[in-house]
Amino acid sequence: MNKQTMPKKVYFIHEGGFGASAADVFVKGIKKIETEKEAYKRYDIDYYMPDCKYVSAFLKEHPEYVYVGSTDNMHERGLGYELDRYTLVQPPKL
Repeated sequence: MNKQTMPKKVYFIHEGGFGASAADVFVKGIKKIETEKEAYKRYDIDYYMPDCKYVSAFLKEHPEYVYVGSTDNMHERGLGYELDRYTLVQPPKL
């Protein structure tokens, strides 16, 4: 998928720090989120880690997106955060 065909709402899954997997969520063309509290309120996310190396690498490749938060990949199956509203993309290569 090239930059022109990337959908508005995307997420990717990568290994997390606790042996589980994390799903990082991004939206194209919205106002930048300034605080964790704002991210929770706007997107009902599980946690906010803008300093994650995967998040940073994705935003470097795709500056048109804004990071809105993360969840664990169990939620991919509709157990919490509604990732079915987003398109799964490949994580960045580190």
